Amino acid sequence: MKGKTGSLAALGGPLNYGAGTRLALAFAALAVLSLAALGFCAASQEDTADYWVKKSEELFVNGSYDESVQALDKALQIEPETANLWQTKGSLLALIGMEDEALIAYQRALDLFDLTIEGNPEDAEAWFLKGPSPRIDEPPGRGRQSLR
Repeated sequence: MKGKTGSLAALGGPLNYGAGTRLALAFAALAVLSLAALGFCAASQEDTADYWVKKSEELFVNGSYDESVQALDKALQIEPETANLWQTKGSLLALIGMEDEALIAYQRALDLFDLTIEGNPEDAEAWFLKGPSPRIDEPPGRGRQSLR
């Protein structure tokens, strides 16, 4: 090994292994990297609004209403400018009897829908979703009329 003191071969590293052993080591390294990637994906999945919305739905179906609201709040921390999430929160709060909080969430949704429509008056989805949201300044039981 004279003259190879700075290489992997001098250290008895992979260069001294046969092709089969090197291939096995390569597969083992890929397996470790794949497992690490899967763990990273699972951990980063909790950092998506979609994850927390689904979690909120599961919790609501199971009767865990407070936890359902908390999960939806986590989705809103990730995507605070998403009108659909605010509208969903308003609906959830209304269903569990928290009308005042529901109206605040609905108002935030309406404000965000208005911004979307201001930027693109032809956004049919924003107009459609804006329609069923009640407003704070309307009497209870009356739907908001969005068509102008």
